[in-house]
Amino acid sequence: MLHVRTQEQVPLKPFDLFGRVLKILQKPVDQVLFIGVAAPGAMPDRFDCTDQVNSSCGIDSFGVVRCAGQNIGGGGMPSAGIAQLALYKKRGQYDRVFSAGDEVTVTVDCASRKVRLQSATVDYTIDSGKIEPQEWVLNVNFAGGDFQVQYVRST
Repeated sequence: MLHVRTQEQVPLKPFDLFGRVLKILQKPVDQVLFIGVAAPGAMPDRFDCTDQVNSSCGIDSFGVVRCAGQNIGGGGMPSAGIAQLALYKKRGQYDRVFSAGDEVTVTVDCASRKVRLQSATVDYTIDSGKIEPQEWVLNVNFAGGDFQVQYVRST
């Protein structure tokens, strides 16, 4: 089982807006991928993941939105965040939000403390106002199987 959390640190400054584009090259159809941000030094849980720590904020490929260690919206993707409903419904349950071949854009607006994630099926903004880190790191977690996620560019 392989879990990865990137170590890219980005200083948190008022009015900063930054984004990163990732390409999912390979993802097993029966496994979950989480993409978001967290505070540097976030301690992994017993499964070596950081998606549920108090400084983490993001979405998993199943459609669960997490912020500050809590599931948002009852544990499923809020309908307002689904940009391509037909494609979202067509995909398997573990691929609804992120699937092999997708480009994913993660944008952080430091002034408003919002994190926006966009993929082929979703465009959702999370209010991370509960989290007050001094810096953010891009946070990618996965388990079980062969995954390949490539950094493409900054936006």
